[in-house]
Amino acid sequence: MPFVPVRYVIQYGLARFDGYVNIPNMYCIDNVSVSDPEWGKCYTSPYANPAIYVYTGSETPKCQTENTCTRFSTTAGVRTIGVIYDQPGKQAIMSFLSLRSHTVVGTGLNLFPNFYPVGIILPTFDNNEYIPYFPQYIFRTVAYPYYDPVSNLYLDVNPYTITRGTVYILKWGGSVFLNKILLIHTEVNCNNCWTMTSGLVLMHQEVSPLAIIKLRYEEWLAHKELRSSFGYSATGIYQSGWSAQDMIRALKEVYPDRSWAVYDDRENTLYIYNLDFDDVPEGLFDLLSVASVVVLKPKTDADAALRWIRDISSYLEQNYGGQEEG
Repeated sequence: MPFVPVRYVIQYGLARFDGYVNIPNMYCIDNVSVSDPEWGKCYTSPYANPAIYVYTGSETPKCQTENTCTRFSTTAGVRTIGVIYDQPGKQAIMSFLSLRSHTVVGTGLNLFPNFYPVGIILPTFDNNEYIPYFPQYIFRTVAYPYYDPVSNLYLDVNPYTITRGTVYILKWGGSVFLNKILLIHTEVNCNNCWTMTSGLVLMHQEVSPLAIIKLRYEEWLAHKELRSSFGYSATGIYQSGWSAQDMIRALKEVYPDRSWAVYDDRENTLYIYNLDFDDVPEGLFDLLSVASVVVLKPKTDADAALRWIRDISSYLEQNYGGQEEG
């Protein structure tokens, strides 16, 4: 069965397009007393999700009150941040990632030469601290940047200096079959620590009927009808299954008041629900090669329709509206 390319953007504290320039002014202040009014302040990109801050005490980091970080109050060896996709019975291939991280986790470079990606928010098939597609973990640390021709891995440490913390650049290209990818953060039980990461993950996924609706992973898990009809994708677009009509029946049952669409790749037909033709972003037509549109239900709830439009347009803009991160 043919595969289609799928892009997933990672943006925690750093925005994807910040990666084209040195950004020394993005960091958090963790090295002062907790009584200092600047303790826990994070300087982040206004275009990214909040940074990650771990602190177990009763005090509140400034970034938490300023909404520039997601604060975790318990330590973890490896923390699952989210799910990129979960596609039981379907095949997907992870083929490329490019990540930039600012962090104080592992700042002393104690993660080398036995490498595992401490402090970097990255995709992996489970919450194992070793990246599954790297065949070896012993690195020569004589000089950076480092390139391993066997695993096609590029690693750079501190290519520029930031006010506080360490900079890591990690790039990889290859091919690994997975049907579930989590987004993880390896923390080695640190406390009063923080991480910012931006990057791009490229996958390839089987062409199938697609359910086009932005869901939280917990929403998808909560409904057997959805799980049995299609898989989960954080993009909101590449949620594939076997039968377009089964998808439509499940979505009508679970979400009769929301707006959604189903793409049937066999007929190149887009079915839309609680939407009008003009609501569908032009980029979606191009992405899926839509030949015809069938309106299952005209738009009756403008707010629900606007939510769907924003969700789908946001993904298209982030992933296809600009240049890929180098």
